Amino acid sequence: QFRQLAVPQLSLESRHRVKDFDLVGLSLPTELLYPNLAQFLLDCNLAPWAHERLPSDPLIAVGGVASFNPLPLAPLVDLVFIGEAEESFVEVLETLESIPHLEKSEKLQALSRIPGVYIPSVHRNEMQVVSKRSLRNLSLLTELTEPVIPYGWESKPRASLQLMRGCVWKCRYCQAGYTTLPVRSLTADQARQTVEDLRDYGIEEVGLLALNVIDYPYMQPLMEGLAMHQGHLRMPAIKMNHVEPGLIRPVVGSTYNLALEAGTAQLRSSVLNRPISDADWHKAVQHILAAGGKRITMDFMVGLPQETDDAVRAIASTVNAVADLVDGRAELSVSVASFVPKPHTPFQWHRQILPQEARRRFQTLRAAVIERDHVHYHFRDPASTLIEGVLARGEASMARLLVAA
Repeated sequence: QFRQLAVPQLSLESRHRVKDFDLVGLSLPTELLYPNLAQFLLDCNLAPWAHERLPSDPLIAVGGVASFNPLPLAPLVDLVFIGEAEESFVEVLETLESIPHLEKSEKLQALSRIPGVYIPSVHRNEMQVVSKRSLRNLSLLTELTEPVIPYGWESKPRASLQLMRGCVWKCRYCQAGYTTLPVRSLTADQARQTVEDLRDYGIEEVGLLALNVIDYPYMQPLMEGLAMHQGHLRMPAIKMNHVEPGLIRPVVGSTYNLALEAGTAQLRSSVLNRPISDADWHKAVQHILAAGGKRITMDFMVGLPQETDDAVRAIASTVNAVADLVDGRAELSVSVASFVPKPHTPFQWHRQILPQEARRRFQTLRAAVIERDHVHYHFRDPASTLIEGVLARGEASMARLLVAA
């Protein structure tokens, strides 16, 4: 509607034109949002190509988990935050504040000296000169207890607290498992005090986050310390892997995730480096049911290295076995997608299967499925998966496709 009326993009509360800001930052959690960046720039009456924008136009910055290969976006943006940006973002703002009258190219040259900031016009394709930034001391997160609460908040004010960064698993397909290293965590006392400070400030719901929150080493003492606040805590789906019964009971949440990814224990262990045996998931399901869990999600991929049709059919066999164990006491939601090789992982050079082959494997799986009322399968569109894979490992020439799309 705004496009039809030729109304440019405005900031949410102050209603300033985006074009009037000095710096505009966008977070990219997935490569499939890349075309949205080009559309956003056009909606702001800004040229999508960085070299065509005026000196008075804002600098365009991106970051997030989908920017670890910044080349497909390089012709469209002025700077990319590589890694965790809590510190580098502040350094960028302080640098820009100190050099307001310099030419745009001189500002970018100054920003290129900040660790963890990739400047396409300066660094070109010399990616080796830019290392990711990691927040070595997570205690900085405990200081952010007075967040800005937007005027237009739809319901109760919410905030998030990351209990842990990094992952202990190092599954060979998982980009986040490598790009978020090293493993770091808040202490139980730090996390508890931060939640209480947020509540005192007026935040009514706090999300406790981690790549897999159940791997947080101080979960049980934290939950005991926050017993009076548990109704105001939320967590993402809890990935049940090697879990002891005493650890799951104090966890708030009704959705539990069995991210097995492959149908056979052999493929999980020897190929994916995800050593979850059939006995492990059997025990996890029993713990979920004992804790009163009413919804279990299961994630699988097809197109993995060394995968055979028998391994694809084994996905259905595993789901059927879980359904037998659950026996209607919980809903099962099964998500199946074709594998997307990501940069900075051991599988980054693996060939991605094409949509036609992905659909054939989906059909192989469907033929082995036993229909049940409490089991629901969801197959991700392999065409969008292919686009994600092309953009994830693409180079600067991909930007032409983004603008065209």
